[in-house]
Amino acid sequence: RKTTTFRTVNLSSSNEDQEQKNENQEEEKKELNVKDITEMIDTTFVNACMQLSKGYVDVLKLFIVSVKSGYELGITPIELIKNVDSVSTKAAGRDLMGEEIELRNTWIELIYFILNDTNWESKDLQSISIDKEIISSFQSELLRLRKQKEDGVETFNEIDNSSTKQIDDPIKSAIFTQSLRVIWYTLVVLEEEERCQTDFARQDAPMKPQIPGAFS
Repeated sequence: RKTTTFRTVNLSSSNEDQEQKNENQEEEKKELNVKDITEMIDTTFVNACMQLSKGYVDVLKLFIVSVKSGYELGITPIELIKNVDSVSTKAAGRDLMGEEIELRNTWIELIYFILNDTNWESKDLQSISIDKEIISSFQSELLRLRKQKEDGVETFNEIDNSSTKQIDDPIKSAIFTQSLRVIWYTLVVLEEEERCQTDFARQDAPMKPQIPGAFS
């Protein structure tokens, strides 16, 4: 008598894996809210300033990403600044001084200007207006730094700043110089994100046959 043997497949582990995958996907879909974004901006600004004094830019890039998140949600720069001002627990352990607030606000407005200039996606692009003083102060610098990047300049320290305008006021001059870094690293952040999106798109693309003519 011939006996037929059936193989039992345990689906519990595969189901658990699928559930975990679904949970991860749902987690990825959750958007940062305004409170999350403003707290990150407050924290990363203080730490970015401390790092810049030592020559590091990692936290500055996190600050840029945080501001970019606000832009993508359609929050206006004025609204974003007001919310950052209202953060209850300040990362600095105190209220910022006037020149520190001016530097932070300049950076926020500047990042918005760059995102708007590059047509970066936003949920409410129509409501976002860019400060005219920021445009007049930094438009030529944005074009200059973008051109140098396209010409192959790889780091901020390699940039030719010989044509940069001279500012007599020491505070204004410091804000302007640091803002050039923000322009450069905002371009870097956007370039890195676009590169990642391209890489993910390649991973999702159908695999090509390894044997020539196998599927032709």
